[in-house]
Amino acid sequence: MQPEKLLIRNEKTGDFPHSSIKKTFGDADGFWAFLMQRDADNCLMGCSIKGNGKEGVHLGDDGPTGLIMNHAYGINDIIQLTEPDSD
Repeated sequence: MQPEKLLIRNEKTGDFPHSSIKKTFGDADGFWAFLMQRDADNCLMGCSIKGNGKEGVHLGDDGPTGLIMNHAYGINDIIQLTEPDSD
């Protein structure tokens, strides 16, 4: 299997999913299925937040995220959480 590099967010607008995700997988659900399959195949996966010249802690909409820009993170597992029943 060949290594793959995917952009999941548009670097200029911040929109998810990136147009390459839409083109390759159709939508976010298709991308999720791809990740789940790679996990099932025991593929080595990683991710990072591109800083575009910025360094340090990544700030999200609600403040610091605890993630560092331009730092590589290994992905240990892919899991899907479900909402508990409200019975």
